[in-house]
Amino acid sequence: MSSYNLTFDVPQDWEVVENCDYGCDENYSAFEVWDSEQNLAMNFETNSFRDTDNPNSYERGILDTAAASQLQYAPTSVVTYYWVASFGERDLSVAVIIDDEWQNWTEKPAIDCFMTSADRNSIMGMAPGYLQALGYDDDGVVTLDEATSFLESEQYATLKKVMTSVRETP
Repeated sequence: MSSYNLTFDVPQDWEVVENCDYGCDENYSAFEVWDSEQNLAMNFETNSFRDTDNPNSYERGILDTAAASQLQYAPTSVVTYYWVASFGERDLSVAVIIDDEWQNWTEKPAIDCFMTSADRNSIMGMAPGYLQALGYDDDGVVTLDEATSFLESEQYATLKKVMTSVRETP
């Protein structure tokens, strides 16, 4: 990942795999981060051009934050939040997000991202389905109790540590 001027630390028994299903070049790549039990724990995109045409509204509740202090372009944090969409879906998200974005959320959809320059938006977040793979969610709908239980786990502590380690490299 150093060719993309970003790096992060993972436990020795975790694996980072480049996933170029959508095509990679010198400006973009995507990575999957697998935990020690071979569960897809996290996704990372070095430079994303995502946009949203999502018509739903969201209620979000912040459960935890931690500074991603090694990112220099803009104040950034690892934000853990529980959300409920107007169409009924609910889930837990853990992502690296620019502070100005998450601190000013409205009910509108948002892309969880951070920046390392004016033209580089990166995405690093917990993989959809990770809670289900770990047994916290047995029906595909994450409750607030299930989300809160995950926050007390070793898996969450490790995921948060990995995300807060993200940093720019020369």
